[in-house]
Amino acid sequence: MSARSRMTMRATFERNNGAKNTYGGKDINWMLLGDPIPCYAWAGSGAKQTNFGDGATVTIDMPGMIVPLSTDVTPKDRVLNVRDRRSRTIFSEVMYIDHVSRRSTHLELRLRDYA
Repeated sequence: MSARSRMTMRATFERNNGAKNTYGGKDINWMLLGDPIPCYAWAGSGAKQTNFGDGATVTIDMPGMIVPLSTDVTPKDRVLNVRDRRSRTIFSEVMYIDHVSRRSTHLELRLRDYA
């Protein structure tokens, strides 16, 4: 099954278009990135491990998503929601993009649900 045929969901992305403020930082002004983008999202993949100094290891499920290769998305963007092909909401919480990996047929996004 090709990556594109798995993208039966639609995601709405936002980008912070805030201008620089007087203190050198950026104001927060989230703007939609256009029409919903085809995607496939999952709740977790069990791929991230954290090692602590006392030898303990914790595995954290990281939510993820694949989108078409031509999608304009960066780690500074966030996912507003994900819907299925019947427009039913699958993920409604805001998820921030941690990492964008380029594959041969698609982009793979690692997400987190906190700021």
